[in-house]
Amino acid sequence: AYIEWEWEENGNLEKARALYERLLNICNHPSVWIGFARMEISTDDGVASMRKVMKRAVSVLPAEDKIIIITTWRELEQAYNGDPDLPDSCANKEDESGSNLIVMAKKWKQSLHD
Repeated sequence: AYIEWEWEENGNLEKARALYERLLNICNHPSVWIGFARMEISTDDGVASMRKVMKRAVSVLPAEDKIIIITTWRELEQAYNGDPDLPDSCANKEDESGSNLIVMAKKWKQSLHD
């Protein structure tokens, strides 16, 4: 809540970014990355800033958390960019076992609707 206040009410983007970075050092959780990405998408750099955050998240999170990030990333791309496809740099991203994360994300999302 304090991070959102810094950005939304106080207009201090740099402080909000610094707070997200500090929080990620303590709690490297998908929800923190998603909050950070949602804040970035509302900045002047918009989708480009959000993509930087999501790329970082995909590079540091374990496979099961990457699925959450990629699913959310796809939704943000569609909502703000009108394009549900992820950038090529992520669309072909594979986890350590060589499984395609996009395929895993689609299966996971489908299982939620079954």
